[in-house]
Amino acid sequence: MIIQQDYEYFRDSIDDLISGYREKLSLPIVTDWKEYESSYRYRLKGIALELRGMIDLSSNITVEESGTYPLLDTNEKVSIILVKEIFQLRNRRTVYLLPLLGIEKDISYKTVKRLYSDPIVVMILNNLFVGTINRKGTFHRHVG
Repeated sequence: MIIQQDYEYFRDSIDDLISGYREKLSLPIVTDWKEYESSYRYRLKGIALELRGMIDLSSNITVEESGTYPLLDTNEKVSIILVKEIFQLRNRRTVYLLPLLGIEKDISYKTVKRLYSDPIVVMILNNLFVGTINRKGTFHRHVG
């Protein structure tokens, strides 16, 4: 049971606890912005290329779909979901940025929402996850 005096002590000392935590555990502040931006840009290009290759590998399946012709192919669907999640975008913002991904198709934010329940997209994302884990495990086995 917490008494009023304990609560008041905690309330008064919380700022000191937070600043002490930040001093001990926070990441160092980057002061060389030019080097940071160059490194970030290089890493982002590499990630994009590797991600495209992994999506292609993970979506190497044949599925016969019935009904109307889908507006997006499976790789586009997966790319939309991944970009949305990586950059923590809302569905509408994701739709606005699709031309930057090279997707010129006119879709609504509800289409983005529906991608989460598309069984093929879920399967490809699962394959992508498993492939990533396997690659990481292989990498650590060779290094360690």
